[in-house]
Amino acid sequence: MEPELGPPGDPSHGTGGVPVAGKTLTQLTDGDFDSAAREAELANVRASTAARFAGRCLALRQLCFQAGIVNRPPRDSKAPSLSPAEHAAAITQPDMCRDVIRYAEVITTTLRPATAQMRIKAIRVLADWLAEHHPDARPARPRARRRRSARRRSHPRAHRR
Repeated sequence: MEPELGPPGDPSHGTGGVPVAGKTLTQLTDGDFDSAAREAELANVRASTAARFAGRCLALRQLCFQAGIVNRPPRDSKAPSLSPAEHAAAITQPDMCRDVIRYAEVITTTLRPATAQMRIKAIRVLADWLAEHHPDARPARPRARRRRSARRRSHPRAHRR
């Protein structure tokens, strides 16, 4: 026989305080998790306690979802991370923002996601510092490349350098 979940505060209560007294694990529903989340938001507890409770509820709901007890997968309470282009869009200087967004779009096609994210975050730190300490700074425009003279290109030893 499956043990019942005890009342909140009971040391044998295995759900970290989920208010589902009198229910067995297989009797939990999506509504039970939703009501527990609503009640937890209203509770006046320390941030660390609320975070621990949310983590335990997330873990229990994941287990219940994988076991087929509940129908909806758990949603992580953290906001989804920003894409490199979204990080670049947060740059306050319009010229730099435009160039860094374009750079972010290019590197995300060739680099691993974490590498692209790391590069854009580093550029954003620099851009934020520039905005604070040197607000008049503008991105450097590429210079026109000079062509080598025809005489130098045609020299027989020019390619051996």
